[in-house]
Amino acid sequence: MSYLVLARKYRPTVFGEVVAQEHVTRTLVNALAAERISHSYLFSGPRGVGKTTTARLLARAVNCTGSQGTDPCNECDSCRAILAGNSMDVLEIDGASNRGIDEIRDLRERVGYVPSSSRYKVYIIDEVHMLTTEAFNALLKTLEEPPSHVIFMFATTAPHKIPPTILSRCQRFDFKAVPTADIAGQLEKVFEAEDVKMDREVVEMVARKAEGAMRDALSLADQVIAFCDGDYTVEKASQVLGVLDTGLFLRLSGLIEARDTLGAVEFADELAGNGVDLEEFYAELARHYRNLIIFRLGVKDPSAVDIPGSQVNAYRGCAQKFALEDLVRSLQLILQFEEIFKFSGQQKISLELLLVRLTMLDKSINISDLLTRLDSGAQPAAAAGELKKKSGTLTEPPRTTGSPPSGGPRLTAQPSGPPSPGPPGEQEEAPRLEEVKLDGPVDLEAIQSNWSAVVARIRRGKQTLAAQIGEASAVSFEGNTLKLEVPAKGYSATRLKDRQTRRLIADCVRDTFGLDSVAVEIETVRPATDLAGDKKDTQENPSAGSFEQLCRTNPLMGKIKELFDPELLDQ
Repeated sequence: MSYLVLARKYRPTVFGEVVAQEHVTRTLVNALAAERISHSYLFSGPRGVGKTTTARLLARAVNCTGSQGTDPCNECDSCRAILAGNSMDVLEIDGASNRGIDEIRDLRERVGYVPSSSRYKVYIIDEVHMLTTEAFNALLKTLEEPPSHVIFMFATTAPHKIPPTILSRCQRFDFKAVPTADIAGQLEKVFEAEDVKMDREVVEMVARKAEGAMRDALSLADQVIAFCDGDYTVEKASQVLGVLDTGLFLRLSGLIEARDTLGAVEFADELAGNGVDLEEFYAELARHYRNLIIFRLGVKDPSAVDIPGSQVNAYRGCAQKFALEDLVRSLQLILQFEEIFKFSGQQKISLELLLVRLTMLDKSINISDLLTRLDSGAQPAAAAGELKKKSGTLTEPPRTTGSPPSGGPRLTAQPSGPPSPGPPGEQEEAPRLEEVKLDGPVDLEAIQSNWSAVVARIRRGKQTLAAQIGEASAVSFEGNTLKLEVPAKGYSATRLKDRQTRRLIADCVRDTFGLDSVAVEIETVRPATDLAGDKKDTQENPSAGSFEQLCRTNPLMGKIKELFDPELLDQ
C-alpha cells in the first residue's frame, strides 16, 4: 500500500513542529543545549497530543550524529534507523501487551548491554500505566539507578495509575489538549501541502470534532477528503463527521423561549426519525447552553466558544432572548438529568421529558428588585404584578393598604368597614394613631390609664415586642424617666433591657403623650406564686430551680443560653 495516512505523513520531525506543547519542547531543547539529559522521562496527557512523537524526537536528538543544534537532523544513519523503526538501540514497548513481571525482568537483563551503534540506549514504554504492580516493583530499582547509557521514556494517558515511587524518579511533562484554533491552523498547512481547497468553516468543523487531539483531526481530515471528493461543503462534512448542525439547537432554543411544549416533543420525534444519535445530541445540547451563557455574559472574542464563525451573530441574538439566571438553571437541569438519560432504557422518552421541563421551567424573579420597589414606596401588589408579567409564575398577593413602616416592607391588612372618602384613584391610608389628649399634666396615673395606647403604637412597629410590653406595669414616672416592671419569663424579659428596645418603647411613650423626651428603665420581677413554687420544688429536689439558676450551676445549660434565642427558650 503506497498511500500514507496524514497522521503518519505529517508527524513532527523537529521540536518546533509539535503543536501547542511549547512548555514541553522548550524545556527539552534547553536541556539538550546544556547537556542536562535525565535518565527517565514521563510524558502524560490526552490521546493524540504528541507524547510518543516527542519521545521519538528526543530519542533521535540524543543519538543524532549530524545535527548542528538541538533538533535531530533526520539524515544521519541513527536518525534514519530510528525513523524507520529499525534501530537496535531505541526500543518501543507497548505497556498494555507487555505488562507482566517476566517482560520487565527481561528488560532489566538487557539494560546492562551497551548500545550497538548509538550514544544512548532508549526504552520508550507506551501506556506505561498498564503495567502490573509486580512489574512496577521490578522496574523500580533499575529506574532509580540505571546505567549511564540508558534513558527511559514513559508515555501515559492515566498518570494517576502510576505508583508514586515511579513518578518520583521521572521528570514529568504534562501535555495539554490542543486548542481548536491551533488544530485548524495546522490542518490548513496540511491541506495546502496536499493541494486540498477546503473552506475555513469545514476546517473548523473538523478541528472541533477532534476535541483537542491533533492525531484525531488528521484522521478525520482523511475521511472528509475521501467522502467529499473535491466538494467540501458543510453539509457533506457534517454527514461524514456526524456533527449536528448548530441550526438545530438554535431552533430548539426558539421553541423553549416561546414555551412551545408540543413543538419541543415534535422536535425530539424528528431527531429520532432522522436517526440522530441521542447521546451525542444530549452532549451537544449542554455545549449549546454553555455557549449561550458565554454570549450572555458579553464575551468579546468569539474564539472562546466552540461554534462556526458564521453562527456568532445568531448565537448572540439567541442569548439575548434569555435571562442569564434562566440559562444557568437550564444548564444545571441538563447536567442533573444526564445520568438519568444515559442509564435509561427509553432515551427518547427521557429526552422528551427533559425538553418538556425546559419549556415549562419558571423564569427567574429577582427578589432584590421586588424588595427595592417595596422599600421605595411602591405598592406590593403593583410591584408583584409587574414582576408577574415578566415571569408568568408569581401569584398576586392580597391587596393591602398603607405605607410600609420604617422598619422595612410590611404588609398590613385592609381595615373593615366603609372606605374613607377621597379623590378617585387615590390610595387609602391606614388610620393614624393620634396623641392622647389629657386634661391635666402627664403623670404616672395618666400613663397607667392609657398604657393600651402605648402598646397599640408599639404593635405597629413590632408585634412581638407589643406582646411582651403588654404585660408591663408602670411603677414610677419621675422627671422624664419612666420605670416599668415586667414579669420575668425566661429571657424574653431580659431582651427588653436592650438599649434599642428601650429607645423604641421610649419613643412610643413620647409620641403617645406628646412629651419632649422620655427615658425608660426596665425591671424584671417574679410573681410571689412562682417564687413559692420554685422554693417548694427546690426543697423537694435540690437540683431543681429556675432556668437562670440552672444556667449558673450547669455548664451545659449555660451553653444553651448562649446558643439559642432567648424568646425560643421562653416558650
